[in-house]
Amino acid sequence: MQCDTRTPKEILPHQKDYKEGAWRDYELWEYGMWAHLLVKRAAHRKDAHKMEKDLKDAANYWAMGKAIIDKELEDMKQEENEAEAVNHDNPRF
Repeated sequence: MQCDTRTPKEILPHQKDYKEGAWRDYELWEYGMWAHLLVKRAAHRKDAHKMEKDLKDAANYWAMGKAIIDKELEDMKQEENEAEAVNHDNPRF
C-alpha cells in the first residue's frame, strides 16, 4: 500500500539506508506493532544504551504511523471542504 504521505522529519536521517519512500509500504498496524515490541524489548534490556536505541527506534516507528493518521485527517478535511463548496454552489431550498 503506497500513499503520498509526507516523510516524517524523525526518519530523515535514516532514509539513506533504505529505498526512497520504502517506509510508505507499511500499514498503520505494522508501525504500532513495531513501536509496541521495541518499547517492550527496551523494558527488558540491561544495557542502557541499547534500551535508549530501542526507544528511539520505537519513536521513529510511531512517527511514521502518526504521519499516516495525519494524512488521513488532511484528506478528510479536504473532502469536507470540497463538499461544502459544492453545497454552497448548489443550495437546496
